[in-house]
Amino acid sequence: MQKNDGIIFANGTSLANGLYMKVKDGASAIVSDGATSNVEARYSTIDYDGNGYALYSVNDGNIDVRNSKISLYGNSTGFERSGDLANPFPIKLTDAKFYVNSKDAVIMNLKEYSIFKFFSTLANTLFQGTLNGAEVHVASGIKNYKLATIDGLASF
Repeated sequence: MQKNDGIIFANGTSLANGLYMKVKDGASAIVSDGATSNVEARYSTIDYDGNGYALYSVNDGNIDVRNSKISLYGNSTGFERSGDLANPFPIKLTDAKFYVNSKDAVIMNLKEYSIFKFFSTLANTLFQGTLNGAEVHVASGIKNYKLATIDGLASF
């Protein structure tokens, strides 16, 4: 966790020499609190099995996990973001890969989304803009996992 202008640099140059973290029953794997706080963990392998978020940004805290492998187990959620794509998204996911290992895992939780139009918003804009270059892979035999949950939806 990083807060109050703190910086953590734990970048690797490949998955083979990057950071490895395994969190079970913890609130989050990586947390960054505040727009001037930064956590960089590029080329990391993150195994998260908890009831919270693998990546959690509070108050626009910056997290950079480009080129990382993020495995979700149990009831875990990958990350949360505003449903308004005009709001800044402080988590960098380019070339990251999410691995879903549970039917109860959720890749992303979308909040502050007042109006939702399925075809134009969900498929074409929201997932493309939110995943921002990340890929989703599903373990063999896992069915009915959730790509996204939507929190606070006023109209569909």
